Amino acid sequence: MKLNVSFLGTEREKGAIALTTMMVLTLVITIISLSIGGMAILRTTTSQTGSESTESFYLSESGNQDALLKIARDKTTTKGLGEVGINSYLEVGIENTGGGNQEKTISSNSSLKNQYNSLRLIIGLDDNGKITSYNWGKTTE
Repeated sequence: MKLNVSFLGTEREKGAIALTTMMVLTLVITIISLSIGGMAILRTTTSQTGSESTESFYLSESGNQDALLKIARDKTTTKGLGEVGINSYLEVGIENTGGGNQEKTISSNSSLKNQYNSLRLIIGLDDNGKITSYNWGKTTE
């Protein structure tokens, strides 16, 4: 006994249905693959940006540490670090902001790729040049 499968149509129609089904499945798989790839690229880019921002912050912080060391060696200094770097940029300035050498402000600006950081450190010194107070923070200048 033969099974009647005439409801599927002729061989030509069956081929067209199979081809259309394969094309739709290929399109769905391609869209899913591109979405997953796009999300992976976005996560990688976000991770790199966060890492570069952290590195730029540490670059500014190291500039402040260098300036503190200079002040510890010579409390009258107002020489910062100037500009340094090949793939990065760091500029550190030291200025007297209080009476005499009693208060100094250290400004440290850095950039790494497209990430910028600016830190300001205000320190109070006693007559012997020892740090008695400090206040630091990120600036938006």
